Amino acid sequence: MGISLSAINTASDPDVPAQRLTFSLVNPPSGATVNATNGIFSWRPTAASAGLAQPTVRVTDNGTPSLSATQVPQVLANPVAKPALTGAQFTNGGFQFSAGGDVGPDYTVRFSTNLADRNTLFTMNPPAVPFSWMDAGATNFPMRLYRVLLGP
Repeated sequence: MGISLSAINTASDPDVPAQRLTFSLVNPPSGATVNATNGIFSWRPTAASAGLAQPTVRVTDNGTPSLSATQVPQVLANPVAKPALTGAQFTNGGFQFSAGGDVGPDYTVRFSTNLADRNTLFTMNPPAVPFSWMDAGATNFPMRLYRVLLGP
């Protein structure tokens, strides 16, 4: 989950002259695309798409009659681990913690001062985990609650 996948689909037309080939997806997983001209399949799985996906790739020629072929590759999107928050402490006038989990998903840090309103502080895709973060403005509030969400 969260790590982008790219795969190149290839096809050829034995006709002389060769006809133009166009790639498309049939019932693709959410967010998946294929370049119609060069067949490059791209997908960044979401947390909700964990499991087996079978994106059907179709290539169609522009002949008369139009002919097509399909392939159904299997892609396994592993479920993502829940983030683990450690080392929470006030230091140097701010609140800091470390977040660990899987590399690949986006980490969104949100806060609330009243349990009703939630605001996003930032979203990042760290190249390594755990990552540390510090809210230098935390002491400006009588109460500030934090939550880490994974996405996309």
